[in-house]
Amino acid sequence: MEDPLEFKQFLRMDSETFDELLGLVGRSITKQNTIMRDALDPKLKLAVTIHFLATGTCYSDLQHLFRIHKSTLSKIIPEVCDAL
Repeated sequence: MEDPLEFKQFLRMDSETFDELLGLVGRSITKQNTIMRDALDPKLKLAVTIHFLATGTCYSDLQHLFRIHKSTLSKIIPEVCDAL
């Protein structure tokens, strides 16, 4: 989010729009931390989903780009899409 132009190019939306979307869906995509692991940040979940929807990148590529396993991606992307 440091470079607005890079942010817009990566997610195909400006940071103000991203923050507005996060405000609308943030509560419904936020999970509790557990003893086993910390929950993923809702900003990260939304960013992954927006990037996926904007580019059509496959889960395998997203896995390397965001460092989230594709089995997790297959759960969070539909969850965020439902929230949107």
